[in-house]
Amino acid sequence: MILNSLRAENFRNIISEELLPSGGTNILIGQNGQGKTNLIEAIWMLTGAKSFRSYKNSELIRFGEETAKISSTFYSEGREQSLEVAVTQKERTATLNMVKKQQCSEIIGKICAVVFSPEHMALVSEGASERRRFIDCAVCQMKPSFIRTIAEYSKSLSHRNALLKEIQNGRSYGDLLSIWDERLSLFGAEIAVVRRQYTEALAKRAEDIYSRLSSGSEKLEVSYSCSFSKAEERDVLRTDFMQKLLAGREADIAKGHTAAGVHRDDIALSLDEKPARFYASQGQKRSCVISLKLAEAEQMASVIGEKPIILLDDVMSELDNSRQQFLLSNVTDCQVFITCCDFESVSGFKDGSVFEIAGGEVRKRMT
Repeated sequence: MILNSLRAENFRNIISEELLPSGGTNILIGQNGQGKTNLIEAIWMLTGAKSFRSYKNSELIRFGEETAKISSTFYSEGREQSLEVAVTQKERTATLNMVKKQQCSEIIGKICAVVFSPEHMALVSEGASERRRFIDCAVCQMKPSFIRTIAEYSKSLSHRNALLKEIQNGRSYGDLLSIWDERLSLFGAEIAVVRRQYTEALAKRAEDIYSRLSSGSEKLEVSYSCSFSKAEERDVLRTDFMQKLLAGREADIAKGHTAAGVHRDDIALSLDEKPARFYASQGQKRSCVISLKLAEAEQMASVIGEKPIILLDDVMSELDNSRQQFLLSNVTDCQVFITCCDFESVSGFKDGSVFEIAGGEVRKRMT
């Protein structure tokens, strides 16, 4: 999977710039605030996913403008294709191979990428929602149909929570909860199965990568933690979830929200048998995230049959020299975009292109 061209218009601080990257390594050099991360973010938006930096469309659009556009040509599935994503205050739209899609989510899986940015340190440092989002986003790129499963679960959860509040206020009856219990257990069991299977595959790769990254001095363990059952079979999970919902019904009515479900699940990360969130240093946490991201790329390639695009934003910070060198030598044979403030920190990359970013403008450095 190769991005052949990228054009960004009115995207953050970029007025109108075109990037013609190498099929291998692409280094984006510039001081802070000049637009390096904006280019990484623009490429990520082509996956159909939301920005990894902002939940507001307005923050993606250059001040004073109404629409931001990101267009590209890329090689995938044995042919060159085109893709454009447009962002307005209200929505994101996409056009794939000159055909406009009804929803931007319809292009997920067309351009696959794995991104690391400082924001992703939240995978280790913050709560379970960040880790659930990481797993779900990774699975959706490989299995776009999973998007619908998550959406149906979220919709059912919202309806059940709304009904709980109505019952709490005497405006409805508890018997109606059975409808949403059925739907929650149906979609929840499917989500739990998919998440567990993916996490088990990811764990083997991530644990091996971390071992090599730390020269065997530290041990990372990754596991899926289902909040309502230890079962692995879909039917058993569904039954267990139903029983959990029934047992907690009165408490849910009293609180006005659903306590049990896959929206409470977590991915446990431990380092040398201690929770990484509380005991790992900043460098170790960064190593955990890098291991998860490299494992995600490996797992994605094994499923889709193509290596995803790797996006690394400020990845070298807080890594010692040996870990930097490991990273440089293990992101190969695929298209890579990496940002830095100076070329020295990534001089170990061989072959490729170097671009200088200043004030939102891109200039290729001649070597």
